[in-house]
Amino acid sequence: MQTETFQFKPKLPYNLNLSLQRLKRNPINTFGEEGVSRTLKIGGSLYLLRIYFQASGEKDIKVECVCLDGEMEREEVRRVLERMLSVH
Repeated sequence: MQTETFQFKPKLPYNLNLSLQRLKRNPINTFGEEGVSRTLKIGGSLYLLRIYFQASGEKDIKVECVCLDGEMEREEVRRVLERMLSVH
């Protein structure tokens, strides 16, 4: 298993909470005290993603990604996360 932490610096005005509200509509996303978790198939590998809630006043978004099988495709994972979180 490989683990990678991705940091995103979205352009303001960006509201992570609004993006997460959209994710709440999908039952495959699990919401906890620290953030959102879900599995996602990217390329030929399965990933566990943890999107952490932002602290008050924080602008960066932190996503922990664990590749559960195969090789981590970092650039493809980054592109998928950018699209999923609407940070581009």
